[in-house]
Order: sequence, then structure tokens, then C-alpha cells
Amino acid sequence: MRIKIRTKLTFFWVVFTVFSVTAVLLPLFLNFRSTQIEDTIEKQKQIASNSAEEVANFLSIQFQALKEVELLLFPEFLENPELSGSLLQKTLFSYDAFTDIALTDPAGNELRRRSRTKVIQQQDLTSRSGEEAFDLTR
Repeated sequence: MRIKIRTKLTFFWVVFTVFSVTAVLLPLFLNFRSTQIEDTIEKQKQIASNSAEEVANFLSIQFQALKEVELLLFPEFLENPELSGSLLQKTLFSYDAFTDIALTDPAGNELRRRSRTKVIQQQDLTSRSGEEAFDLTR
């Protein structure tokens, strides 16, 4: 069985066209892909930078709020449970970022604690002396 010349030429031109298009588009596709990867990496860096800045701002606001509360604490507050409890409660509900707040003595034992989500009993108070956050605030 013989194949007609028209079929051979058609097959040749189809193969030639597919090869030519592939040869032209492959470098363009690879260049586009590398550009997309570079853009993605740049966006990720921007997101990480913005996130770090937002977290730093958030933490500075929280520490500022705690410093404001610290200025209000006098020895009389520690001695008076009603006064210190109401101050803790006011602070807890004045700043939306706090869910729990505790007042500790210099040894790290909780004197009072308030929470937005649960009722804290006297037996629920614990020692914070072994926690890293307590050591950092000294």
C-alpha cells in the first residue's frame, strides 16, 4: 500500500508546525515561569515583612497597655482584693486583646486572676514563676 504524496506533505507540515511552535513557545514559557516564581517570592517577602511589622505593633500596644496598668498599681491595690480585682476586670474589658489577666507577687504566685471566658476560683490560682513569660517581665 502506497501513501499518497498529499498525505505525506500534510503530515510533514503538521509535524513541522508543531515542532516550530514548541521550539518558539518553550523558552517563552520557561521565562514566564521564572518571572512568576520571582514575583511570588517577592510577594511572600512583602507579606512576611508586613506581618512582622503588624505583630510588632500589636505587641507594643499590648505592652503599653500593661505599662499603663502597672502605673496604677500601688501597694494598696495588692492589699485590697476588691480593689485589685475590679482594676483587673476593668483592664481586661478595656483592651480587647486580653482574654486573661493575672496579678502576681514578686515570687510569681498569682494573687488575682480574671478571665473573659471562665470564672476563676481561689484554688485555680497557680504559680507563674517557672514560665518563660514571667522571667522575661522581671
